[in-house]
Amino acid sequence: MKLFIIGPPGSGKGTQAEMIAKEFNLKHIGIGDILRKKVLEKSKDGKVIKDHMDRGDLVPNYIVDKIVNDKTKDVDKFIVDGFPRDIKQAEGFKGKVDKIIYLTSSDEVIIKRLLLRKRVDDTLEIIKHRIRVYNEDTEPVIKFYKKKKLLLEINGNPTIEEVFIDLKNTLKKIFFSKNSWGKFSP
Repeated sequence: MKLFIIGPPGSGKGTQAEMIAKEFNLKHIGIGDILRKKVLEKSKDGKVIKDHMDRGDLVPNYIVDKIVNDKTKDVDKFIVDGFPRDIKQAEGFKGKVDKIIYLTSSDEVIIKRLLLRKRVDDTLEIIKHRIRVYNEDTEPVIKFYKKKKLLLEINGNPTIEEVFIDLKNTLKKIFFSKNSWGKFSP
């Protein structure tokens, strides 16, 4: 099982990815967590990442693509949260992915959740900017994976537990149901 989980900021990608990773014994690769660690390293890339994050902009593809391709190479089962964020990242992924989980959420729910988590980069102005950037850059990604029949849309507005149950049950149906020959799919 090789999964990406995308959705607007605050839709619950990281939380759901952690829970799904534990449930299905997958390696969890949290792009946001990795990027925040790189900022603390104070390297050249760390400074670039910090500058982009402080403005609420997407981190340059050359940095994110390298991280994802390195972290997923030679890994049989994974879930990557926060990738791909734009069409170039989707097209630039060198590996194979089975499903892209798309957590949908309303702007009202996103803003409320992000303000509650009290991160430095979660001011109302930056949150609204991040939502606009997300909508502009990620819409083509959604269309791209929908066309490939890889997109799995899940409502991210309910509680964490409700979203998890819906997502877990949907993944079980897709990956562990009997096919017409009586065999279980991977």
